[in-house]
Amino acid sequence: MLLMIVFTLAAVSLKGVNRERELAEPVLELQKLAKKASRSAATQRNRFVLRMLPRNVTAYQTGAKGKVVEISKVRFSPEVRFLIRPWGTKKWIEPEKSYDWVFDSSGLCEPLSVRFEMGRSFYNVEFDPLTGGVADEEMMVLD
Repeated sequence: MLLMIVFTLAAVSLKGVNRERELAEPVLELQKLAKKASRSAATQRNRFVLRMLPRNVTAYQTGAKGKVVEISKVRFSPEVRFLIRPWGTKKWIEPEKSYDWVFDSSGLCEPLSVRFEMGRSFYNVEFDPLTGGVADEEMMVLD
C-alpha cells in the first residue's frame, strides 16, 4: 500500500514537472525572439515585427526599399493555448487573425503580456517596452 502511494505521488510530481516544462519552452523561445527583435531594431535601425497567431510567432524585418523579410519563427505545441493582452486592455485574447507586435527602429515596442495555458495551468509574461525583456512573470501549475 505504501509503495502504491509513493508511486502515485511520483507520477503526479512528474506530470507537474512535464507541464511546467511544456509551458516554459514557448515562453523562453518568445523571450529570445523579443530580445533579438528589440536589439536588432535598435542596432540596425530597421523596424521589426513579431506577427502573432494562435500556433506561432514569426519575426519580420523591414529591410532596404521597404522589403519585408522573414527572420525566424517559433511554433507552439497544439496542447498549449497562446493568448495575448495588448497594452490598455484587460482581457486575454487569442490572436486569431494575427496581431503585429512592432519594434520600432529605436528598439522600443508596445507593452505586451502573453499567456500560455494547458488545462488549468498557465504561464504569464509581461514584456518591458524599453528592452523587449521580461518585466514580470507568473506561473501556476495545476492538474
